[in-house]
Amino acid sequence: MKKKYLFMFLGLTAMLTFNACDPKPDLDLDKKLKFSDLTVEQQK
Repeated sequence: MKKKYLFMFLGLTAMLTFNACDPKPDLDLDKKLKFSDLTVEQQK
C-alpha cells in the first residue's frame, strides 16, 4: 500500500514538474544570416 502511494506521488510530482515550465517562444534570431560586404577593418 505504501509503494502505491509512493508511485502515485512520484508520478504526480513528475507531471506537475514537466508541465510547470512553458516552452520559450521563438528567439528573435535571424532566419537568414545577413553577411556584410564590408571588410573587417571597415566593420570595426
